[in-house]
Amino acid sequence: VHPQTAARRGLEDGDEARLTGPAGEARVKLALDEGLPAEVVVLPGAWGRGPHPEATAGDVSDIVEPTHRDRYTGSPAVVGVSVGLGPTR
Repeated sequence: VHPQTAARRGLEDGDEARLTGPAGEARVKLALDEGLPAEVVVLPGAWGRGPHPEATAGDVSDIVEPTHRDRYTGSPAVVGVSVGLGPTR
């Protein structure tokens, strides 16, 4: 997340943040990056926890509807999804 975006939401680098999306919410550790456009959230990783079901950090499958599909690939649409970002406190 861009530092200005985080600051407007009362968040700092390394904070646990809450992402909300069409399918639910995820708690993630925030990393700031001045190279990202403001108001853009990037959630690295793949769909689901794969070989790490015990992982406690959220991933994209927690916030994106699996039935919302990319029209070209048929994969779950994970780009251009509107999400909310805020503190967990």
